[in-house]
Amino acid sequence: MKIITKEIRHDTPRESGLFRRIPGPKPIFIDIETTGLSPERARVYLVGCLHPLDDSRFQFLQWLSESPLEERKLLTEVSAYIQDFSPLVHFNGDRFDLPFLQQRADELGIPAAFTGRDSFDIYLRAKKCRTLCALPNCKQKTIEAFLGIHREDQYDGGRLIPVYHEYVKTGDARLEHLLLLHNEEDVTGMLQLLPILSYAGLADGDEMSIQITEEAPSVIAGNDASELLLSFRLKEFYPSRVQFQTAEGWYGILQDHALRMRIPLMRGELRYYLPDPANYYYLPEEDTAIHKSVGEFVDKAYRRQATEKTCYIKKMGCFLPLPENVERKSSGRSRKNLGNENFGKEIFYPDEKKTPYCEYQPELLADADFWNWYLRGVFRRIR
Repeated sequence: MKIITKEIRHDTPRESGLFRRIPGPKPIFIDIETTGLSPERARVYLVGCLHPLDDSRFQFLQWLSESPLEERKLLTEVSAYIQDFSPLVHFNGDRFDLPFLQQRADELGIPAAFTGRDSFDIYLRAKKCRTLCALPNCKQKTIEAFLGIHREDQYDGGRLIPVYHEYVKTGDARLEHLLLLHNEEDVTGMLQLLPILSYAGLADGDEMSIQITEEAPSVIAGNDASELLLSFRLKEFYPSRVQFQTAEGWYGILQDHALRMRIPLMRGELRYYLPDPANYYYLPEEDTAIHKSVGEFVDKAYRRQATEKTCYIKKMGCFLPLPENVERKSSGRSRKNLGNENFGKEIFYPDEKKTPYCEYQPELLADADFWNWYLRGVFRRIR
């Protein structure tokens, strides 16, 4: 069995927050190469691991079986090496790598714990932003292409199986290089994949750090609709350009630290639902609700008891669609929490509470908590 160790430098922009989204004190990246997909019939012949030494230096190790008979030794040494690290970071390893390693260790009688421990699967996180990033699939090479990552290796694991069998027979150094290169680029490539976690965080609705840029916002007005154009600066770094549009009409372009948004506005008359319908009458001719203290003077033929669906008044104005439903407390204002503050805005509807709106006022642009919540809600819808 061969053990290859080397130190790798990986300079990453500090603002990308390389490990910020990976929980755990001592992460270690891991990837395996096998002679097939079934652990009952196939063996592990190569394992690569990578862990940080400091901000830009990483220790890289590979264990390569020169014979199928060395699998027991390989698994024993890998298990011993990784036991003090947490979590295990991998790409689709929850479904393949870790169960495969565990089953092979169990069959060989090796006391190892590859499963049942802290694990971080980049693949599962990346799936969350597949729609946002317009990815045809979430294969590692697809994500690498999205992030502009170039690979020297052109093989996949399946094509390398006969290469390994030939290597066992001949010990050819050229074949060994192909095997090691593929595994190394899979492992070190995971470092380069980490920016995809920032996009996944958007789709997950993670907390954002934003500010509206000095570029003045603008409203493009039509007869009964308008658009609000806004530019935001984000603390997080997004290396690849993303362009998105939702069915509701939100449109945005995201790249580097910049987010430009086009948000639909509605001009017209919307409903404001009042609390406590028992205290109101509904006037069908006026299509509005009125408090009983006043409504008692209206002819009974022109009033009826208000219900939850008819207990509303109407207001003309310019309204901003809200990306999420918000609950109303007794005052009729929402109680959606934004940090430590209440949402504190009256909620309007164009119909029976299907799409919530709040009134758009220019002062709203200074409310950072509101826009943090708002953008998170928009991105959560792009799943």
